[in-house]
Amino acid sequence: HEKPDLVLDIVDASNLERNLYLTFQLLEIEIPLVIVLNMMDVAQGRGFRIDPDQLSRQLEAAVVPTVGNKGKGKGELHEAIWETYRNRESARSAFRIHYGEALESALSNLEKRLLENQAELLTHYPARWLAVKLMENDPEAKRLVKEASKKAG
Repeated sequence: HEKPDLVLDIVDASNLERNLYLTFQLLEIEIPLVIVLNMMDVAQGRGFRIDPDQLSRQLEAAVVPTVGNKGKGKGELHEAIWETYRNRESARSAFRIHYGEALESALSNLEKRLLENQAELLTHYPARWLAVKLMENDPEAKRLVKEASKKAG
């Protein structure tokens, strides 16, 4: 229920697609984020070419390539953490996944209903993120909305 000043998202660069699900959730909850692409040596050894600068632009968050067991990227990571922390209010990403027209329409309708009926809850959680979680049938999101509805009367 708290809003952290910053989250450090450590991602296995050698298995990027699998690891980006959590990254997308963190971006959509609008938390200042630093993404660590760890195991870059393994990713490169497998023939993956990852452009951290391009990924940073696309995700609207700091992206730092590292090789943790060799200490590579440690200085750049330290710098990205402090830079994001200093600018944490402007570092909140406006990144959005487009889920296709049918889902976007349903999400938009759900967001509107949340905005109309869950103003207190939305002081803690972004409406879009909560709508996505409800569409995923997330038990915690459902519990939050149910409790907020009971309090609202």
